Amino acid sequence: KDIKENLIRPITNILEDDDNILETFIDTSHGFVKDYKGAANGIVARPFDKVNASITLNSICMKYPDVKGQINDNWLNIYDKEVDKYLSLKYILETYRLDSNNIYSLCYSISDVNLIKNTNGYTLKKSCEDLKQYSKGEFDSLKDLVLYLISEQEKEEDID
Repeated sequence: KDIKENLIRPITNILEDDDNILETFIDTSHGFVKDYKGAANGIVARPFDKVNASITLNSICMKYPDVKGQINDNWLNIYDKEVDKYLSLKYILETYRLDSNNIYSLCYSISDVNLIKNTNGYTLKKSCEDLKQYSKGEFDSLKDLVLYLISEQEKEEDID
């Protein structure tokens, strides 16, 4: 879901006027551009200082409640408030009457908090620390997670 068009320019103006922001881009879903010419899937900015960037992000989210965002190690990300991986998954679970206990996720970004909390959630070792607190374990790759889950399943079968 794209950010409402009437919010793109005011938000990018705030970021571009902020001395802490080194560069700002519009995510068009097909690439990152500097010029606003239509729909924006998101707005990304590279801050100098993460703490000051969080102050800017909070200010933007307070002023424009239709957006939310996160900061990872290198980027500040802003997107529509209804963008959430778990909400999309929840729709699929409800539509097809699936059990969320059978869903495993391997998460990386702070934007995955809702997903990791509501599934059997794991993280990549290189994930941000704020996400790891919700993780059932850390892995180097998806392959490593799958091998682990298979070995755990085999242990359970041996017990039975």
